[in-house]
Amino acid sequence: MPTALEDPSVATPTTTVTIWHNTSDSAFLGWQPSDQMIKVFVYRIPAAQALAPEHALEEAFAIFNEGRHDRRARAYWRARNRSLSVGDIVVVADMPFACEPTGWSPLNGTITASSQEVRGSRPWRG
Repeated sequence: MPTALEDPSVATPTTTVTIWHNTSDSAFLGWQPSDQMIKVFVYRIPAAQALAPEHALEEAFAIFNEGRHDRRARAYWRARNRSLSVGDIVVVADMPFACEPTGWSPLNGTITASSQEVRGSRPWRG
């Protein structure tokens, strides 16, 4: 069977990355299960990248903090979202991770979703 590199008509499998902003007053202390979260951005990456989610997490952090030349970052900033920060969540292929002061930790709990817009966190409408 040909691969996507050998035959452009063969689609490369992808997976979803979802960015959630923490809107609680104590968000910068780290994520807590009771924190209200707003889904602010969704994009796709090659499925192979999700096998080692650390790379996808670091890429997301870079894109949504400094990556103003990336097309995903431009769409994110156009929506007037704030930078990705401690207490926020990134979900890679259904695996949620909380952004920590240094690195990431797997989520122990469920995301409490909110659709109420707050400054710097606009709900995803895509």
